[in-house]
Amino acid sequence: MKTKLLPVLLFCLMMIAPRYGGACTISLVGARSVPVGSVMQFLRDNQSSKTVLSYSWDFGDGSSSNDTAQYVLHKYNKAGAYTVTYTVNFSDNTSCGYSLSAFVVYDMPNFEPIGAVSGCSPFTLHLRKKPGTNVEYNIWHLGDSSVIIPGETVSKQLLITNPPSDSIVTLKFNAPKGHFRVSLTQTDTFHDPISGKPLVPVKVDFPLYYEPNQIWVDVFPNSPISLTMDNRQRVTEKFRVTASSLYGEYKKFEWDLGTDSPTVTTSDSFINASYTYQQFQAQITKGFGISKDLVYFNIIVKATSDNGCVYVDTLKAMIDDGSGIVPDRPNLSAINIYPNPFTGSTQLSYTLGKSTNAHIEVLDIAGKSLGMAFQGIQEPGAHELNIDAPLFNLKSGIYMLKISTDEGSVVRRLVRM
Repeated sequence: MKTKLLPVLLFCLMMIAPRYGGACTISLVGARSVPVGSVMQFLRDNQSSKTVLSYSWDFGDGSSSNDTAQYVLHKYNKAGAYTVTYTVNFSDNTSCGYSLSAFVVYDMPNFEPIGAVSGCSPFTLHLRKKPGTNVEYNIWHLGDSSVIIPGETVSKQLLITNPPSDSIVTLKFNAPKGHFRVSLTQTDTFHDPISGKPLVPVKVDFPLYYEPNQIWVDVFPNSPISLTMDNRQRVTEKFRVTASSLYGEYKKFEWDLGTDSPTVTTSDSFINASYTYQQFQAQITKGFGISKDLVYFNIIVKATSDNGCVYVDTLKAMIDDGSGIVPDRPNLSAINIYPNPFTGSTQLSYTLGKSTNAHIEVLDIAGKSLGMAFQGIQEPGAHELNIDAPLFNLKSGIYMLKISTDEGSVVRRLVRM
């Protein structure tokens, strides 16, 4: 019985024993993932007492070496996952070998700005990816609530430019103003060169805070202008038109009062104006007459900030001929909306001369009703009403507030930031 088992046992031991003589290993000195162009260091260990004839290194990138040093260096110039094979040949025609697999060499992010890195809100920044980098995707961090323009969320979907190896990423800053640091997290997935299974994704932040190649963006305020004046004026009488903005950033105002006269430039955010009888008649001739005793002038202001940000707004100024006609809507006066522009809510105040049916309606810029803020009978005196933006689903933009009584309607402009 024992004599029959012995050959089988010896055969099994031969099958599980290493096919190479001796014991050879290599280990990687340093990180298992490094950027392209890095020099990797491998430490060999030969524990055999046999006489060595030669050493052989296969670095997995098409290059090899017969380096006899204990520490062997190799530079990888292309991204990928690699396997290094180390073989020792002995004088007795035996050999031993060892393979080190699944270490990763990755492309470093490499972007540079194209054009300006500062401008008026909303600001768009263009970056070019330099040749030689090809990764799975990037996540951009803009330091605020900005977003990447749709269709350009991953690097493979970027617009190809000349040369073809370049690509452009477009980042839009929606913040109204600020100083922002731009960075990205690059993600790439490699596969084991032996098993083919995906390895843990490599994530690289660029640039790091201590690196010199930072990208900073300055966004200058460019908030909407709101022009206000008393609802209706009489010919030859002076009135004031005021331009309001959220940040008060505009320092130069060019006024076009809707006549043939040259524009007027001021450093103040208001202008005192009046119209002559000749200008009144000219408006009727030009087709700007509402009736024989009422015309309108388009007052246009071009506001410019010290940073070169420009905003243009237009106001329709109603002027009557002052021929003794009872002023329009005598029952409604002292209309004021503050703040305007506003963010979450604003307050309307006005005075009624007598009891009346009142309707206060919020409209979009096309005149479509967005909802009724008030509807009912109001007594004489001062009144206030809060206009809550979320209640009427008001996004950033320009809207109208229509105030109606038994004697007519007044329309005022609302600007939601």
